[in-house]
Amino acid sequence: MKTIIDIFEESVNRYGDKHFLLEKVENQYQPLTYRQTQEKAIQFGAGLISLGIEKDDRITLIAEGCNNWLISELGIFYAGAINVPITVKMNEPHDLIFRINHSGSKIIITSINQWKKIEKIIPELPKLEKIIIFEKQDNKDFPCYSFNEVIEFGKTLLSNNPERIEQRRKMLKPEDYATICYTSGTTADPKGVILTHS
Repeated sequence: MKTIIDIFEESVNRYGDKHFLLEKVENQYQPLTYRQTQEKAIQFGAGLISLGIEKDDRITLIAEGCNNWLISELGIFYAGAINVPITVKMNEPHDLIFRINHSGSKIIITSINQWKKIEKIIPELPKLEKIIIFEKQDNKDFPCYSFNEVIEFGKTLLSNNPERIEQRRKMLKPEDYATICYTSGTTADPKGVILTHS
């Protein structure tokens, strides 16, 4: 059995320089290859380790579909952490608070559009330590970092202590939790559905 990272790296080895992701930037689609995506994911994962993320920590990811969403999830896995994805369609503060608190998420990764929801409920999230926003956003009241800042933290870690991310990568096992997805909770409190890497 394999982890998600094992399967991803097999694809990187086979298709390294082929286009993996396309994203529209200023009316033109910009490609990222498999290898470029892996490089960014490893940098982001190293950045999460720099921010104090330990193996099996939970990280909420609430953002629109984009390259950074996928890179963030792969980075979460490279750091040995667990992704808690939440749909952007969720607007009820109580529902967001329940999922973030119940999962025990230490970090939220979000977009500028979803940040508006998160900002209002920060006082209700006692386990939350940091927020990563895809775009640069200044917040004096809570530790916030941009996606690119986390990438830079990761580059520094990889330069000074490259074995840290490799050690975390080797700790990842097929039976480890990969994601916790929540049910809709229409008849009772939502249930966390745990999916392993296998």
